[in-house]
Amino acid sequence: MKLHEDQAIVAFPKFGTMGIGFAIEEDWNTNLPYQCTTKKICQHIWENRKYDEITEEMCLKAIEMLQKASKYYMEKEKPTQENFGSPDDAKMYMDRMFKFIRSKKPFEPTIPERF
Repeated sequence: MKLHEDQAIVAFPKFGTMGIGFAIEEDWNTNLPYQCTTKKICQHIWENRKYDEITEEMCLKAIEMLQKASKYYMEKEKPTQENFGSPDDAKMYMDRMFKFIRSKKPFEPTIPERF
């Protein structure tokens, strides 16, 4: 969830669950499992907020959405060894994610045409 400029809050696989934190951190490894309370995650990652324009309300909303997506992912699409992908796949994904975050362009979702 891109919040401002190059700063986003992301959910990512971590130790068999999903972690939530800022994508680019000054203090590396400042994230918490998605099962923690929204407020606790926000308080824990707040030290990595770079811009005054990012409000607590923005962070809480982003974290809530990522918690819902993470819960669905873990319950319905939890990765198995067979579908992890290769290290090259992971590098490609991370490269694309950071390129988008650094682009400073807002996300513009596309709506597929209905048949």
